[in-house]
Amino acid sequence: MDLSNLGMEHTNAWVDLPYAGPDFDLDSWTTEETARIAERYAAEGQRADTRRIARTLRAITKDSATRGTLGAFALYLSGFDTTLALVELDAILPDETAPEVTPPMGGRSHGHR
Repeated sequence: MDLSNLGMEHTNAWVDLPYAGPDFDLDSWTTEETARIAERYAAEGQRADTRRIARTLRAITKDSATRGTLGAFALYLSGFDTTLALVELDAILPDETAPEVTPPMGGRSHGHR
């Protein structure tokens, strides 16, 4: 099963978090993304605390990368200088503990993930 092109449609209030592996320039990315967030806040009539936004954005990006998810997204709404929500996408694939991951139609789920 190829899950390499999995994504999520979202509004511009969500930030696509990159996989911050060893070769990724997290500081440059954080600076650029923080500037975009601050610009959006200004357009919406709000002032952004860019130092706080950058600090939280860097921290959640590093943390999210430790889980190896398929995708991660952080919510930044104008008027708030920290992440309000984090969504991480991952796949639950069948294995010996759960050979079927989709509950049967028309019945209740009994221990399926």
